[in-house]
Amino acid sequence: MINENYQGEINSFKKNFNIYVNKKIVLYGIGRYTAVLIPAIPEYNIIGLMDRDKENIGKHMYGLPILSKEQVKKEADLIIINTSENYWENIFHRIGDLGIPVFYLNGKKAYIYNKNVNYKNSSYWTKSCEELIDKIKKYDIISFDIFDTLVMWKVYIPQDIYKLIEIKIMESLGIKIDFYKVRLETESCNRYCNLTLDEIYSLMNRKWRISLVLLDEIKEIEFTVTKENIVPRKNMIDLCNSLLELKKVYFISDMYLSRTILKEILMQCGIKKVENLWISAELKDDKRGGGLWKRYLQEIGEGKKALHIGDNIVSDVRNPSQFGIDTYYIMSASDMLKNSSLSNIVPDILGLGESMYIGLICVELFNDPFELRKSKGLIQIDNYDKLGYCIFGGVICSFLLWLTESAKEKNIKRLFFLARDGFFLEKDYLYFIQLLNKDIFPRGEYLAISRRLALISSYSKSEDMDTIINFPYIGVFSEYVLDRFDLKIPSEDIHFSQAINLPMDGYKVKKWLEPYESKIEKIIKDEKKNYLKYLKKFNLQETDAVIDLWYYGNNQFYLSKITGMHMKGFYFAANLSKENKCCSNNDLYVCFQKENDLLAEKCNLYKESLWIESYLTAPYGMIKAVDEYGNYICAANGKNQINFKEKELINEGVCRFIRDYVQLSGRKKIKIDRMFVDKVFEEVHCKNIEIDETLKSTFFYDNSITGRRENPIFD
Repeated sequence: MINENYQGEINSFKKNFNIYVNKKIVLYGIGRYTAVLIPAIPEYNIIGLMDRDKENIGKHMYGLPILSKEQVKKEADLIIINTSENYWENIFHRIGDLGIPVFYLNGKKAYIYNKNVNYKNSSYWTKSCEELIDKIKKYDIISFDIFDTLVMWKVYIPQDIYKLIEIKIMESLGIKIDFYKVRLETESCNRYCNLTLDEIYSLMNRKWRISLVLLDEIKEIEFTVTKENIVPRKNMIDLCNSLLELKKVYFISDMYLSRTILKEILMQCGIKKVENLWISAELKDDKRGGGLWKRYLQEIGEGKKALHIGDNIVSDVRNPSQFGIDTYYIMSASDMLKNSSLSNIVPDILGLGESMYIGLICVELFNDPFELRKSKGLIQIDNYDKLGYCIFGGVICSFLLWLTESAKEKNIKRLFFLARDGFFLEKDYLYFIQLLNKDIFPRGEYLAISRRLALISSYSKSEDMDTIINFPYIGVFSEYVLDRFDLKIPSEDIHFSQAINLPMDGYKVKKWLEPYESKIEKIIKDEKKNYLKYLKKFNLQETDAVIDLWYYGNNQFYLSKITGMHMKGFYFAANLSKENKCCSNNDLYVCFQKENDLLAEKCNLYKESLWIESYLTAPYGMIKAVDEYGNYICAANGKNQINFKEKELINEGVCRFIRDYVQLSGRKKIKIDRMFVDKVFEEVHCKNIEIDETLKSTFFYDNSITGRRENPIFD
């Protein structure tokens, strides 16, 4: 029997799509809408389903396969987006390129509504905590929604908690069950029944048929994972606590969790006293349908002035208003993202990794529902820790996830992080594997190298000297000789202060160097000897690999030349064209680069390479050489070193993100789609995230081998 709440939806579907009854139809959506629709439309030729999460492809729900975009393009006549209207445009963004008709559930051909895309015009940005406090003073009774109002999830898409529970079941109990699928189907098919968790588990066990003892263990895992992945919205918690002794306060939730668990969650999140707790599963009435509000009005009595505060436009605003209950709308963190300057990324939050990544960012940026009031929706980063957490944290974490997986596939035993870009990366890697289990990962080492050091140490014949001399440099001759060859020339030299520009001035500079030829050769010989001694202690093997940021792999090339070994290198992005000499005798693997983008022209991280290098530096200048004891001989500190404390604060934010992500994912390394990480960084490149001017003033570009000039990155 079809619930009367659903019959209208089914009738509407048949009316809107009756002319397509014999067409091959794919429904986008695996939630409640599809659970209700499938058994009610047997006359339609529904050939499969689509979902945002690629991991669901190949699975079956409601008796239908979940198809890939390629399968749909090949087999379907049309797609119907069968979800809440709230998601229509985001979904169409994902599938609009398939070249087959896509329809919204209202029967209209899918399109992007030409609305005012200026996020700053949202009326919500005029709201403030002060306004809410003033409004509260006028009421006798206050009620709060719980989820997304007082507390929030660490994942962007709440249903992804079920995926984390499934992972935890495997880790803790050693059994593999399709918890996510069965849980979603059970909830979707019984949405208006207001089931308790016990009732949900009883229905799920009709499919699993496991012992009640094991069922209780799974339920306990759900309690644990749920409580671990909820955080308070601190300002809202403080506001609620300030009212507990002044007014009668109710907590109202459409929820399956028990009174005991919900009370635990509220207390865990800082609520000092929980007395009036209304739960739809207990009352068998809910906010969504309106029945709960009718009972609530009877409870508080006619004539009492009541205000409800919540995030859902229907359940927390429209429905209580119909019963004479005043309301105050606050945005959930997910809706703040959708309405902010970062809204472009929302359609691409597809898998569990992306949901975790953006969920953590939302906790950091949108914990306060009024955070974007002053900026009118523009995301602003105003401290170094937040810069590390929100901007660089996902980049470094996703790189390390990819790196460890790639190293395992290629049987790498040691990873050498090349100076100076590898200074923080090596520390972050060691921290990352310690959080997981350092015994099962390649050993991490920091290796002193620079382009100067590599050039000098690979010298073996006269042609190599030409390469060393002609490597780009802009400055004056005396500085060049000191920087390139670590040799001070007398001020009497007639070329001492003459400006040079290499390689253009290579011929004359080579002539000017002739008086110092023997000294230069001795310096090169000694430096090469010391560096080879330094390298020898590492006993480099072909099962080792180097880590660098980008682009040609010159340091890898020269290391390979010095050691005579074929080497592997892992990069953020690199030149993978046949013209790159490093590719001819070495293997370069890239993280944030599409397969057909050989020159990394579409890589947004590479477009901001100078900024990233300015953060990923070391507390000392370029390593010019190592002495006979292996100590670094460095160029003078530059402005990045003067501002190195700020870089450390950024990296603390990065490590905090890594910790939160690993704790959220457990022992399983849940990958983040690397192209999604690059897309998020595109928002920085496109100025949709505003970095405070004080922060920007601490980033500089320096390259001692090419000259002494330092330029601000944000000039």
